[in-house]
Amino acid sequence: LGEGQNMEFKIHARAESIGREVCAFLNSGGGYVICGVDEHGDLSGVEMKSDVSQLEYAIHNNISPKALVSIEINEIDEKQVIVIEVPAGKD
Repeated sequence: LGEGQNMEFKIHARAESIGREVCAFLNSGGGYVICGVDEHGDLSGVEMKSDVSQLEYAIHNNISPKALVSIEINEIDEKQVIVIEVPAGKD
């Protein structure tokens, strides 16, 4: 479906820019951040050198109030993508 109000594509998995998107979704109706997909919807994948546990730690510890954010790694066409599900925030 492409990017929209509840979907954001990121070609990388850098915590600082993903954190901004997570906060935006928390302050609206929730959504998904997909890492490893460019702005046109083309699959590029992410290198797993960008440690998912560090990304998860950064998101959970740098956003206040705490939010229940789900992070999954999926493989599509032999490329790894990270799917971050962000619920609508309560505060």
